[in-house]
Amino acid sequence: MIQFNIEQLVPVFILNDKNGYALAKAIEAGFLEFYRIVQQGVDCLVDISSMPEWRLDEVAKETNCPYDNFAPVETKRILIRAAFATNRYYGTKGALQKYFDDLFGDTEIEEAHDYGGNPFHFRVTVNEDWDSEKAALAAKIIDKVKNVRSILDELRIGSSCKIGVEAGGDMLARLPYLFTSESLYTGTWPDQL
Repeated sequence: MIQFNIEQLVPVFILNDKNGYALAKAIEAGFLEFYRIVQQGVDCLVDISSMPEWRLDEVAKETNCPYDNFAPVETKRILIRAAFATNRYYGTKGALQKYFDDLFGDTEIEEAHDYGGNPFHFRVTVNEDWDSEKAALAAKIIDKVKNVRSILDELRIGSSCKIGVEAGGDMLARLPYLFTSESLYTGTWPDQL
């Protein structure tokens, strides 16, 4: 919030008069109230954290992002934030990953080459409790954000884990390089003598 002191702008002889001082303070109070109302309007337009629900619905229509009108307000805020963060790279795995990670936590998106599928196919594994509302929202997000040529094979619910593998071994064979002479480099064969 800005700091505004009208006493710096009004001449001293007006401030010494009680009516002049009262008028100056009334102008100061009016200006501060004007600023508060303007700031509230600007926050309503651009600050996702303080937007009312009706404004979130408008922003969703303006940005054409995946959105659920019946979701809780905090879910709507997450969807709008993700839309602003990913709108320039819709159609990529990263955009889908951002939406799913923000909404559902740890999510794995595998492309065809990761699991041996057909070209342009992918599958999504969500590691969270699941219900029909979340499934509908996930389908809506996938439909809006994925590349147009991509095809969803599966939307899976499960968990993933990392397995650590340690390997050790011994040398089974040794292949020595042939040394020829000082004029010939290692690995070259001398001509027949």
